Amino acid sequence: MAAVKVVGIVGAAIAGPTLGLQLLSHPMLATRFKPIIFDKAPAPLSPSNTSSGDRTTLPSAGAAVALFSNGLFPLYNLGMRVPLDAASTEMSSLTVWRAGYGSPDGLSIGRYKKLNSCNNPSWNRELQTSARAIERDALQRLLVSEYVARGGDMQWSKNATAFSRLESGQIQVRFADGSTTVVDLLVGADSGFSAVRKFILHERDPSTAEARWLPDFMGMTGFYGISTPGETKASAELQHSTHAMWLDNGNLSVAPLPDGKMRWDLIISERNPPNPAGPVESSVGSGSAPWMAAIMPGMYTRSSSVEILKRHAGVYHPVVGSFGALLASAERIIRSPLRQRVWVKEEIQCGNVVLIGDAARLMLPSSGQGTGFAVEDATVLANTLLNFACGLEEDESDIHLALDVYAAQRVPRSKKMAYAASLAGLFGLGERWYWRWLRDLSSRITIGTDMKQVNGKEPWPFNERVKVQLGK
Repeated sequence: MAAVKVVGIVGAAIAGPTLGLQLLSHPMLATRFKPIIFDKAPAPLSPSNTSSGDRTTLPSAGAAVALFSNGLFPLYNLGMRVPLDAASTEMSSLTVWRAGYGSPDGLSIGRYKKLNSCNNPSWNRELQTSARAIERDALQRLLVSEYVARGGDMQWSKNATAFSRLESGQIQVRFADGSTTVVDLLVGADSGFSAVRKFILHERDPSTAEARWLPDFMGMTGFYGISTPGETKASAELQHSTHAMWLDNGNLSVAPLPDGKMRWDLIISERNPPNPAGPVESSVGSGSAPWMAAIMPGMYTRSSSVEILKRHAGVYHPVVGSFGALLASAERIIRSPLRQRVWVKEEIQCGNVVLIGDAARLMLPSSGQGTGFAVEDATVLANTLLNFACGLEEDESDIHLALDVYAAQRVPRSKKMAYAASLAGLFGLGERWYWRWLRDLSSRITIGTDMKQVNGKEPWPFNERVKVQLGK
């Protein structure tokens, strides 16, 4: 009888706990593999014990993400539909605007014009829902909580700092606290700046590892926020719509979340990426607006982020009046340089070590598929383990082959999606006059189809359906 294999998963954001759930939820996988998830963040407090001002209790918390049908399908199959739908908002319509900047104090609203609108552009007949927006930490909590409820081992405050291959072929993981553990299969779900990827690259070719590790800077910076604006007199149709604002330099996207919250993304051009040695923490000056304290420590000074955000305060928003109103009610603001890279097959898998999620491929937010592809990765990996590494005897199970098949399946889809994201990012940025002209013109012509009125096939990439089953 084949021995139970320990699967060490580094990272508890989205891909990691999804893989853990898939391994625990299939009867054959559950008897062959024991997942353990390690995350460097401290254990989160329960939402009921988390004060609005204490943002340190949200490990790996970003702002919000979108899940389309390709990402929803595997999670619904795991029995997560009821809690997932309750924690998210259906993105049932899209309205596109052209907007000017107005005044930095937000009192003078810039000129604006509605270009087009569309109902149900992402409706899926099979799942009977459109794409869904959810706070990233809410999705993480759901996945981790369900993973633990199904018997998963979750270890917080475990910062994996080094990896080594033993003579047995197993991988030893060393943590910042000095402890070690040995695993049979190591999975890196540890972000676009993955330590596990660095280990794979060094195993493949130490002389080129550093050059191949860093994702490429794409000439953009992104702000991501969660706001709870006050009461609004806007119509229900406007309140429930996702609003995309084309700017002279970049774009602003705003969508509703549960409990009266809104998620927003502001993408603008940036000539060079920041290069600090670590997160930059800057104090909030006296007399500063409360929202300035909501800017999370990162790679930029708070003052530089405040300056840019204030320049956009007068951008029109049809529900709350202006972007300044969203800033005034911001609970969390994150800024990040935008990078993208799809690592090739040999860079995301080596023997019994493999990458999933952003560690395997980092994409621009214009893809809309970072979270969906993370869920897909975890599901495809679980499926290849089921089909190639679940033999009754050791000689009938081949983990290396399972990981090799996984990598071969995922890289081509990732490359295609990243290419589409690059074009969409360039288009949405509108840095050149001709891009702005084409962007505005195409938005007037069409921004999508009411999929509730269409019986045709769902378009790529949303039509992907990955599941864990023998023979697939």
